[in-house]
Amino acid sequence: MKNTKGEFVFNFYRLSHKLYNKRWSNSHPIRILYKIIVQYILCIDIPDSTMIGDNFQIYHGFGIVINEKAVIGRNVTIRQNTTIGNSKEGSPSPKIGNNVNIGANCIIIGDIKVGNNVIIGAGSVVTKNVPENTIIVGNPAKIIKHIK
Repeated sequence: MKNTKGEFVFNFYRLSHKLYNKRWSNSHPIRILYKIIVQYILCIDIPDSTMIGDNFQIYHGFGIVINEKAVIGRNVTIRQNTTIGNSKEGSPSPKIGNNVNIGANCIIIGDIKVGNNVIIGAGSVVTKNVPENTIIVGNPAKIIKHIK
C-alpha cells in the first residue's frame, strides 16, 4: 500500500530543508509553501530546519509535532498525534536512532536518546534514554522485550 501523504510531506520537507541554509531562504516560495501546506493545512509541525535521516515515514499524518532541535535517524516511522520535543522552552530535544518505529499518540520529550532498532508502542510517554534493540510501552515507557 502506498503512503502518498507521507511521501509528499517528506519530499516537500527535503526540498525546503535544502533551501534552509541559503542566504535568501526565508522568503523563498518553496519554504513559504511548505509552511502553509504542511504545517497549517496538513497539521504536521516539522520545521524544515529539523535534522531527519533518509527513509523517514509518516503514517496517518495528522497532529505530528517535532521540535526543530530534535535529531531523527534513518529508517524511522512515525504515526499520528505524536510529539517529539523538549521538556521546557530552550532545553535540548530527543535524538532518535536508526530503524525506530514510533506508534500513534506517543510523547517523546527531553534531553534523551532513543537507540537504534527500537519499537515504541502506541500511547507511550518516553522521558528517559532507551537502549538499542528494545520494545517499550506505557506511561511512563518501560522495556517489555529485548530484540535481536
